[in-house]
Amino acid sequence: MWLQSSYQGGENAPGWQDGDAPGQTIFKTDGGEDASGNYQLPTCPTILIGSAQVNGSPDDGWQQMPNVTGMSFDRFPLDGYGDAVLPYYIERGKNTTSIKRAIVVQPGKSRDAWCYGNLARNSLICAAANDSAPVNMDEVLITAPMWFSRKDKSAGAVGDNDIYFKGNRWYEGALSVGPGDTNISSVTAMDQFINSFFNTDVYPNMEHVVIIGHSLGAQFAQRYAIMRPQQDNDDRVRYWVGNPGSFAWLTSDRPATIEDSCKNSYNAWPYGGEKPDGSGILPSAFRKEFESDWNSVVSKYRSRTIRHAQGLADDGAGDTHCEAQAQGSSHLQRGQNFEAMLKCMDGGNPGNIVFDYIPDTSHQDYPMMANWQSQYRIFIETDTSVGDATVGDDATCSTATAATAPENNNGASGLRLPGGIVAALGSALLGALAVL
Repeated sequence: MWLQSSYQGGENAPGWQDGDAPGQTIFKTDGGEDASGNYQLPTCPTILIGSAQVNGSPDDGWQQMPNVTGMSFDRFPLDGYGDAVLPYYIERGKNTTSIKRAIVVQPGKSRDAWCYGNLARNSLICAAANDSAPVNMDEVLITAPMWFSRKDKSAGAVGDNDIYFKGNRWYEGALSVGPGDTNISSVTAMDQFINSFFNTDVYPNMEHVVIIGHSLGAQFAQRYAIMRPQQDNDDRVRYWVGNPGSFAWLTSDRPATIEDSCKNSYNAWPYGGEKPDGSGILPSAFRKEFESDWNSVVSKYRSRTIRHAQGLADDGAGDTHCEAQAQGSSHLQRGQNFEAMLKCMDGGNPGNIVFDYIPDTSHQDYPMMANWQSQYRIFIETDTSVGDATVGDDATCSTATAATAPENNNGASGLRLPGGIVAALGSALLGALAVL
């Protein structure tokens, strides 16, 4: 029912109902762009469902949430926070007893959960038509939480009990500023939401939950992998991080120049593991862990199943803050530098953290999600590790630590010594053992 050959293009999407928002028509490969600027890729023989058109804007606030074809807009009750709820989109009509994988899609800077949920669904539809490794759509569930802001509250989209945040602070794990006096971290809300998919009464065959995000959504996914507390189902939670504008760095070393304007904040959260000096706050729910035992935080992160995806043409500056520029000059360079940092830590880059580089792709959400490698990571892959750890050579590690700041040494103890020093120490140790 999804093949382009069955449609003319321009008609309403399958499952369309009265009251669904405009814009959700069928696009074919040669059918132009939808409201979000996306188009169907030539590698996909399936239709693309256009993104819903919405009243309002990310700058002035969204006025209402659109009805998305084939999805419901529901509200998840947050345990321990009174009547507060996390609003979210979720695919409608699927048999929950058949679901084996839930895809939890984060929005972008525009807080456009309806758009990103739809993009993930379009990628799923495309993946289902892949003859070499087809995906069973009945076993995959797409859902997308909505992180509202104060502007959305003023504009009218926020319900009475919906949590909302100051700007886009949700991406760094900040506390909500409403409803009322409700202060819940986006991480705590996400923990509860994710854990609901491991309720065997509802999802008896659930195997994996995959948190995915592109751009600002990827920044949240990467930082959530750091902030999420250790939990029983961690081995079934996976992360896909696409083209983030910046990272929460694991060491105090940086590959690029640390300018004077951020010499005291370049490693402060959300760019690293130190407490900011007045420019922001460490997520309060995790302050004690961050401040007292950063090495354990890093070890926890390195144990998780994380798949990074970087567009090889993503040369845009993205986050222009001084702290982000110390990580590299572009989205792509920051991703490459983050991989190098991991390779140069003790033990190297573990096999459970993988970097994919997507050719001919810039800062484009749907082309990143609908690339065959990303589809495999998001919808199919079950292995935790892809092999042994990879260790950086001397040149890689010299670049990764080019802007080391010894006076801000949190996490730096995890860096691997350059190969020459390791070799010398190894020879000395072997000599000592020979004497014993």
